[in-house]
Amino acid sequence: MVKQWILLAVMLFCPIFARAASLRVFLDVKPPPDSFYLGQEVSFEIKLFDRIGLTDISVVPADWDNIDLFLDSDTVNQTIVQSDTSYNIKIFRFSLVAKTVGNTSFPPICLSAFAPTMISDRDLPENIKFSDSGRLEICARPFSFNVLAVPKHFPTLFVARDVQLFQGILPKGNSIKIGTPVKRSLVLSAIGTLPAYLPDFQIQELENVRTYEGKTERTFTTTKQKLVSAVRQTIVYIPQKSGKLRLPEISVFWLNVRTNQIEESKIPAYTLDVLPAEIYKEEQDRHTETTEPAKETAKKTSDFSVKKILLTVFAVILVLFATYPLLRKKLKRRNLVKKVEQACDRDDPQKMVEALLLWAKAVFPQHRIINLSDVKKIFLDHSQEFVQVIDDLEMFLYGTGRFAKHLPSQKENIGKKVLQSFYRVHQARLKNKRKNKKNLPDLYPDG
Repeated sequence: MVKQWILLAVMLFCPIFARAASLRVFLDVKPPPDSFYLGQEVSFEIKLFDRIGLTDISVVPADWDNIDLFLDSDTVNQTIVQSDTSYNIKIFRFSLVAKTVGNTSFPPICLSAFAPTMISDRDLPENIKFSDSGRLEICARPFSFNVLAVPKHFPTLFVARDVQLFQGILPKGNSIKIGTPVKRSLVLSAIGTLPAYLPDFQIQELENVRTYEGKTERTFTTTKQKLVSAVRQTIVYIPQKSGKLRLPEISVFWLNVRTNQIEESKIPAYTLDVLPAEIYKEEQDRHTETTEPAKETAKKTSDFSVKKILLTVFAVILVLFATYPLLRKKLKRRNLVKKVEQACDRDDPQKMVEALLLWAKAVFPQHRIINLSDVKKIFLDHSQEFVQVIDDLEMFLYGTGRFAKHLPSQKENIGKKVLQSFYRVHQARLKNKRKNKKNLPDLYPDG
């Protein structure tokens, strides 16, 4: 009986496999999960198998109700051999976020392509047809899924694969004066959802403190097969009374779709000492009192010979007068190098740009330097590494989105890279300058 069933199955499915092997164009779809949460990013992919040489392949625009759909710009091209037939494969990766709860039928996604060779209808399955413009339209099979409501919780949950919460506070330090504004910037980033599903920060009113809430700003970036969303808000606190200013703890609750567990991300409370203005005056008076012993010590110098002092002062003045231009130039460049070091140590990209421009203007006065592009031109033929580092710095500041520098997925130790490369070009220039005194050498040695 078992053998009869096996024989029947072979008789039924062999024609299907033979038909698939004979097709010159067909699609294979890897659908999203059968169920997932509202606001959760899920992915699926479509593989286009082609052995007729399709060109100009693109996704046909369509309206997908209650779904936000994203196409990964990094498509994959492969070549495989299936049933002794060679196919070119183009893989399209998508991610979607459902906006309503319940069962949802996803309409077919269609691709449009130009066929450079003549083909007949028998070469095409039912889901492929010619459009009025003569292009092929290749449609994937439809699929459906169930969108689950996020579990009830207080505060309200959101779903994500990874979450980070962090803050910045200005001014820095442990104490401030009454009436000094304290700026607290909060950033919440999440992977695997859209900004609309991230919660607002819960801001508490503080006693004897005026509180001003800034505008809440939301943004997102699409990286390879994932969405990175962020929400940012700034709150300004102005203390009206001396004592302790305690900025409250900030926390958010979220459902980790990797573990299906509810997790909490939080920032601990932050406390500042608020001092009255009189304390500052007393500290200034104390500082003045400490200078009095120094004056008494200065009087003791009158015991020395006036002539010896005058000769010493005169000699020092002569030395300073002779070496002042060189010392001033050397000290200025040393300070400019120090500014680059400080900006890199703090991982402050904006300060890095300012410090690099000041250094370049001082070292290369013969060049017109306005921005980093002018610096790159100088080093274009001498240090490709330094040029690439400057490109990375520009991309980090201007090319990855308005709040990219606040997102963990985009953050990197840019300061360390800039400083290491800067040391190399700076030291190379100094070595070259010392080694060649008679002739004018190239600005930098190769490498």
